[in-house]
Amino acid sequence: CEQFGLTLTSTPRPAKRPDTLLQLKGRTYLQSALRQDPTNWPVPLAQAEQSVAPMRLMSSVLMPVAREVGAPDKVLDEAFAHYDQLSVADFLRQSGMSEQAMALADHTANYNSLKSVSCLSAIRDLTRFLGGGRSQFIEGGNDRLPTAMADALRAPVEFDTVLRSVERTPDGIAANATSPRGERVFVARHVVLAVPFTALRSVVITPALPVWRREMIDGLPYTQVAKTFVQTSTSFLNGTPSIGAVYSDTPFERVFNMSYGEEREPGLLLNWVNGDGLSALRSRGQDDYQSLVMNWMRKLWPEHADQLGMALTYDWAYSRARGAYAHYAPGQLTKFAPRIGESHGPIHFAGEHTELVAPGMEGALVSGARAAENVLTQLRT
Repeated sequence: CEQFGLTLTSTPRPAKRPDTLLQLKGRTYLQSALRQDPTNWPVPLAQAEQSVAPMRLMSSVLMPVAREVGAPDKVLDEAFAHYDQLSVADFLRQSGMSEQAMALADHTANYNSLKSVSCLSAIRDLTRFLGGGRSQFIEGGNDRLPTAMADALRAPVEFDTVLRSVERTPDGIAANATSPRGERVFVARHVVLAVPFTALRSVVITPALPVWRREMIDGLPYTQVAKTFVQTSTSFLNGTPSIGAVYSDTPFERVFNMSYGEEREPGLLLNWVNGDGLSALRSRGQDDYQSLVMNWMRKLWPEHADQLGMALTYDWAYSRARGAYAHYAPGQLTKFAPRIGESHGPIHFAGEHTELVAPGMEGALVSGARAAENVLTQLRT
């Protein structure tokens, strides 16, 4: 970012922590009010569970193990391998979490379901929060970074181009791709495949990759996510009490107050739905999906319904990635992670899914540097 003159900033931290609005069993509650009088909880929970916000139920049980692990690069230590054989649901159940609390936790987990994700994978994700620091973003939008990188390249980036096949030849690589401009073959000495495995599954690679690599490509799960951003004429959730997030037991799951801590208008809300619960909503179609979200928000805040303005929905299932981000299923992390970034001759792999320590945008950058170094090492020998 410094190299390209891009300014990094963070959301300001307000003096007072926001409250959470809960919509459960058709009624709304302030988390703070339920904490003061747990007898009003609409869901039968154990006493210790009643003081924990639904979106923190999972982490409240897993965090002690994450602290024992200490850092993301320690999850592959043999001492923690047994956690990979358990799903998060298995571990929570063994830890004594009630079924009602597990249902609430499952509804807000950033995975497809608690049953489908490795416990060690979720522990790995939690260790990322142990080192302190703050999330940052780029003023004007995070996409300014890849745009700046693309503009700095000598050759132009080929947009709207779909990779169909990769063939190793005596001289290197021949990659066949199609676009609205027709079919084209790219010839090079090396290729870096940074697309998600969900997209790579449809690419024909000749000769065939090793069986273990094919198993990774075909089997790595990707979390299904749909986000709807809604602009509001005022930041009404910053009132008294101030609301940082909404948790709902409806199919619409969660809303985040993206304007929290900022004294500016207009406001911005983010509805975030992910995992298995998206299937039923998706069946209504993209346009109808957004209408359903907006109607739910109007019923959630009838007194502010007229402040809900423009909306934008993005569902990764309809993108070429066919999923938002990767996670490991039970048994996969210890099996896949040690080799997921390996090269196969002139074929190299990059992308957030290939990094153990820093998945996401950070991991994508790290993996690109690693793949580039692999290419340079081979070119030097």
